[in-house]
Amino acid sequence: MVVPLFLGSTTTLTVEYPADANVPDDLRLDGNQRAIMLEYLDGEMLLPSNATVDATSKALQYMNEIHSLGIQHGDVHHFGCRDGTPRNLMILKDGDVRWIDFEHSRKGVKDEDLDMEQRLVDELLGPTGLLWTTRKKFAFLVIRKRN
Repeated sequence: MVVPLFLGSTTTLTVEYPADANVPDDLRLDGNQRAIMLEYLDGEMLLPSNATVDATSKALQYMNEIHSLGIQHGDVHHFGCRDGTPRNLMILKDGDVRWIDFEHSRKGVKDEDLDMEQRLVDELLGPTGLLWTTRKKFAFLVIRKRN
């Protein structure tokens, strides 16, 4: 067994949700969670404003590789506050991406469950996915605001 370098921990985790956040109450973090940091990733959450075709292609490929190992991530769902992007996906400063936060992952799930998760990620990040629709709307609003 390989244990990654332990970088720190916290006994409380504070998260502020926007007033219009569409995250179900039972899935919100309430400050009583404990967290450990195993790796620092220099980047930010993938959003329509910072997404690139290369990054989303990598995200789809990496999720496929995770599934090929028989692992279901388990927490990629889109909530309205995520602007068309799946949860737990970061874009790094070097342009690479990382799926993070595997607390709901499972091994040994049915192929249908892996296929369903892959379809969900494809619907969000694929060439005609929700991310790109949201990005077009965002770009239109920015252009209108400038005029």
